[in-house]
Amino acid sequence: MDQEDPKLVLEAPLLSNIEKGPLVVVSFLQYSLTMISVMFIGHLGELPLSSSSMATSFAGATGFSLMLGMGSALETFCGQAYGAKQYHMLGVDMQRAMLVLTLMCIPIALPSSCTDLKQARKLQWEQDYILIG
Repeated sequence: MDQEDPKLVLEAPLLSNIEKGPLVVVSFLQYSLTMISVMFIGHLGELPLSSSSMATSFAGATGFSLMLGMGSALETFCGQAYGAKQYHMLGVDMQRAMLVLTLMCIPIALPSSCTDLKQARKLQWEQDYILIG
């Protein structure tokens, strides 16, 4: 009969909880950064708050989520290379991922680079003029 080691049975749930801690902290801090920025912009007025919220949503939907998903794929590849004891592949996979992510930044950045700051200022001026006049 195989008997389980009592130390192993007690340590497994403990290690499981310890491993989740950094992930929870990072997720909370990442969300807090966006939330605090929006809170500060909210003190400037309704228009800056709405435009900031739209920009944050647009950036999150187009860029951050795509890049995060592609970066998470690296986690799988590195885990497989480490499990197969192919330690040199960790560096190769990392370099490939950095190259692919850098190349993917170009098409993601194009819509953001086409925004017209002059047009936004003109709309702000028109809104202020209509509200005052």
